[in-house]
Amino acid sequence: PKPRLGELTVTDATPDSLSLSWTVPEGQFDQFVIQYKNGDGQPKVVRVPGYEDQVTISGLEPDHKYKMNLYGIHSGQRVGPVSVTGVTAADEEPPSPEPSTEAPEPTEAPEPTEEEPLLGELTVTGSSPDSLSLSWTVPQGHFDSFTVQYKDSNGRPQVVRVGGQEREAIVRDLDPGRKYKMNLYGFYEGSRVGPVSTVGVTGECELGL
Repeated sequence: PKPRLGELTVTDATPDSLSLSWTVPEGQFDQFVIQYKNGDGQPKVVRVPGYEDQVTISGLEPDHKYKMNLYGIHSGQRVGPVSVTGVTAADEEPPSPEPSTEAPEPTEAPEPTEEEPLLGELTVTGSSPDSLSLSWTVPQGHFDSFTVQYKDSNGRPQVVRVGGQEREAIVRDLDPGRKYKMNLYGFYEGSRVGPVSTVGVTGECELGL
């Protein structure tokens, strides 16, 4: 089957780099190509082997918006792009030197202006021969959306998208009497949090019905 590109997300940003990760819901690519324009508007190309699903693009400028385009290459053909816009972190001003008469205070990470959301616990709340019901907690903050990722009986990765206000989902079209590992990711301002995972077993198919 012709491979498909899933979702491209920014997982981390520093003043001179952006970390990207992506999903391939179906098939396998020979390689990936990431294209973007540098601060002078010059097109740049980064090549990534087909077995990778993440990369860090370095040599960027601080506090700059970059549109990243991801293409998959398969048998000489180009699939895509899927795109995401990331912003590099602002360059921290070096603090002015203070007289070192007092003991230095332990350096603490600056408080984020808005609480970064946290994923809590993922649990299986119900099962049938062809579905699993999941629920999860968000002890802090708010996510834009969630994805539940698992592998079907053929080992192919499957993705179920859920709105950020939801706290439960039903994953359908499963096989009876099978064990599934469910991975939950939260998405927040382009960053991916997680996964938290749980294992569920679908019900046995009852005979004679």
